[in-house]
Amino acid sequence: MAMCNYFCLTTYADAVFEGGGIKGIALLGAMRCCDDLGLRWQKLAGSSSGSLTAALLAANFAIDRLERELGGAICCSLR
Repeated sequence: MAMCNYFCLTTYADAVFEGGGIKGIALLGAMRCCDDLGLRWQKLAGSSSGSLTAALLAANFAIDRLERELGGAICCSLR
């Protein structure tokens, strides 16, 4: 287990999220897949509603919380 510190590399990615209402959070499923694979975010940016998603990811919000909070906002607004 200790050897993993030397040989296991964390994979980082950059992301830009577009705005436009629901488009800012439309990639929650893709973010879930990235989280499941152990991908970590390095540089994040966004415009309009996408900037909110980028800010929450930059603040290290767990994907479970993002799905709950942002997904709930979508459901409530569509009723």
